[in-house]
Amino acid sequence: MQAGLDALRFRVFDPMEVLPEGGGPLKLRAPLQRRPLAALLAGAGRAVSVDTLTDAIWTELPPDQARKALLECLHRLRRNLGEPYRINLEHAGYRTGIRSTSNQPAVGRANLPWRHG
Repeated sequence: MQAGLDALRFRVFDPMEVLPEGGGPLKLRAPLQRRPLAALLAGAGRAVSVDTLTDAIWTELPPDQARKALLECLHRLRRNLGEPYRINLEHAGYRTGIRSTSNQPAVGRANLPWRHG
């Protein structure tokens, strides 16, 4: 299910939601999808390390197959968010194509619209 729309609104506080303009919320089924998305949004504009994403998902000792599970989570997020909001692998970690449309500090923009680019 791709967003396919120009803008998304991210609500990162409970309950976490991704709201396309003019549409219903996208389905982020499990904490394994919501937690890495929250970490990527907090680092919007910067690469987020695999270690940071792993820590976001598993608060205790990660399982033996943590990297594989993380890659599966990121694959599902890519599919749900769609191409304009692509999650890309870089040398330092993963970065989203999401940027805030607000000049407010990160804490103040938790419920503001974001656009790709």
